[in-house]
Amino acid sequence: MSLKHLLKTKQNKIMKKLTLISALIISILLAGCNPNIPPIQTIEPSETAFLVPLEGQTSSQASFDSEAFLESSKVATKRVTIPQRWRSTGSMPWNGEWIPTVRLIVVNRKAEARLWEGAKGITAESKESIGFRTGMAATAQVDQTDAAKFLYRYNNKPLDAIMDEEVLNRVRSKFVDLCSKYSMDNLLLNKSAIMNEVRNDVEPYFKARGVNITSLGLVGEFTYVEKDNQESINKKFQATQELVAQQAINEKVVSKAKADATAAQILNNPNALKLKQLEMQNKFLDKWDGSMPKVVGSGGIMLSADSLLNQSNQPKK
Repeated sequence: MSLKHLLKTKQNKIMKKLTLISALIISILLAGCNPNIPPIQTIEPSETAFLVPLEGQTSSQASFDSEAFLESSKVATKRVTIPQRWRSTGSMPWNGEWIPTVRLIVVNRKAEARLWEGAKGITAESKESIGFRTGMAATAQVDQTDAAKFLYRYNNKPLDAIMDEEVLNRVRSKFVDLCSKYSMDNLLLNKSAIMNEVRNDVEPYFKARGVNITSLGLVGEFTYVEKDNQESINKKFQATQELVAQQAINEKVVSKAKADATAAQILNNPNALKLKQLEMQNKFLDKWDGSMPKVVGSGGIMLSADSLLNQSNQPKK
């Protein structure tokens, strides 16, 4: 082998070493410019977090969608560090990026309040097909113990959206079905019972899905779809109130007439008057403490009970 060939071979080896050293230096420098700084996320008091692996644990992949797996992935701490790994994206050592190896899912458990009235209110019909509208109000929240259940059922869908869609639809369906079984008069009298049945259906249904409905009730009065129905019902109500008032007056008049008739009968019948006197004496003796009762007349003269009874027996002049 010639000297020239040996020199060229040695020179090529030196260049390869220099290239490798240069690449290592550059990669070290680039790594220093793009260091692995894992992000940190803070969990608020009204939130519950779940740390779910994004890779590895292939034997557990089938259980990722189970409620039990999510419960086991719940994070107890309030500050979470997200681990990362380097992913190469090119032929050179510096071609790549840091990617997270886990996913942090945060469930917001803050209570939501909804008011469904007007265009968003509920339209129903009575047994005789009288249409009316009413408003509903509801509040709901996700409890700490139900966070995994909520995440599994709704894939972390916002609670207010669930209330405006699923909760309202179930409330409307149950309320309309119950109202159709009552006549209008009975429906107005049984509003409270109807809402109790609605709550008994809706609350446990959504509790099993991680949503705790803390309140649900009617808002405002019934507004009838047909204006004529509203006017007719108003007139009927007014007539009913007037009838109640008149009945009270009639009962008072009848009671007074009966009392006057009884008094006149006693005064005109000596035997009846004597029986009344004996009745009064018996009542008096039952309560008598041994002292003589006295009555003060209008002129200040003290009269005994017997004197008063004697005076009442005297014929009228």
